Amino acid sequence: MSADMKTVLASKHYGFMGSGNMSQALVKGFLASNVVTGSQVTMTDRYGLSFPDAEFLIPLKSLCSKYGVEYIQTNEPMVEKSDVVFACVKPHILLPALKSLSDRLNDKLLVSIAAGITLDQIQQAVPKSTRIIRIMPNTPCLVGVGTAVYAHTSSVTDEDINLISALCSSIFPVFEAIPESLFNAAVGVSGSSPAYTFIHDYLHLFFPPEIVILSILLIQVTFLFTIFTIVTCSLFVSSLITLHSFSKYNNIIYDS
Repeated sequence: MSADMKTVLASKHYGFMGSGNMSQALVKGFLASNVVTGSQVTMTDRYGLSFPDAEFLIPLKSLCSKYGVEYIQTNEPMVEKSDVVFACVKPHILLPALKSLSDRLNDKLLVSIAAGITLDQIQQAVPKSTRIIRIMPNTPCLVGVGTAVYAHTSSVTDEDINLISALCSSIFPVFEAIPESLFNAAVGVSGSSPAYTFIHDYLHLFFPPEIVILSILLIQVTFLFTIFTIVTCSLFVSSLITLHSFSKYNNIIYDS
């Protein structure tokens, strides 16, 4: 990474709407790669850090104490201070949340990781001056070996793309632009497939070998074997639906 790009990255503030698994994975990856510092990051969610039943707050507290990440419970101040806003909430929450923040998103760079919500849908919820990038990541980014694809609106500049590419390439060795029309396929093949790697029988043999390798590495590093599939399904509801279909129609596969 060039010195000029490091300077650009260091000059920005990054906001994260939603503080669940994938949001934490992105922030942790950026911080561990030293492309940003904790003081450049603000994360939001509806829970207070003392909320007793929110297990995701345990690693979040570590991000705050170890790196100095700011965590607040309201989106408005986060958006106002941020140059780049990562929308990391569930798809059914995304559009209402963006509409409520519309007057604060003027001239912001908005990065959405919500599956199934198109660029056009997002653009209708925010000002025309908001530049939008869609990213579809997968869970191996937890250990810096994830893959991601992206698409963007015509208002996104070369500088925006260079910024996000430099930022995301620190945790996504594979970070490529694709037509948005292929995003649903990318969700099934890349975004959700780590959850399929360790299911029974032979279904994993049909997945890209890179996904199998990355998933195994994630297990080795994080010791999350028993909950890995559950974590992935919490990030991608489509993963859960697909696993249900695999189970439902497994007998059909055997019968054929």
